[in-house]
Amino acid sequence: MSILKELWNGNISPIEHNPYRSNEYRQLGKEINTAQEILFDGLSEEKRNQYEECVSMIFKRFAVIEEEIFVDAFSLGARMMTEVLGDER
Repeated sequence: MSILKELWNGNISPIEHNPYRSNEYRQLGKEINTAQEILFDGLSEEKRNQYEECVSMIFKRFAVIEEEIFVDAFSLGARMMTEVLGDER
């Protein structure tokens, strides 16, 4: 089966080998959680809600950026393959 069909059918995923599984990523997550707990200890409920809303917007922005990076990288890869396959040497 072609790579595009594999991708379409969900047999492969562009994020299977992502950095989110790395030890570094997990360690940073633990450090963020610890820092957030310390920060929350000094905040009122209203300020906690405002903080969480802000963090939510930041995550949404990261998702948009990641999607754009994926599309740009895929397009670049496709252009590279077009050039390589078009080269008749």
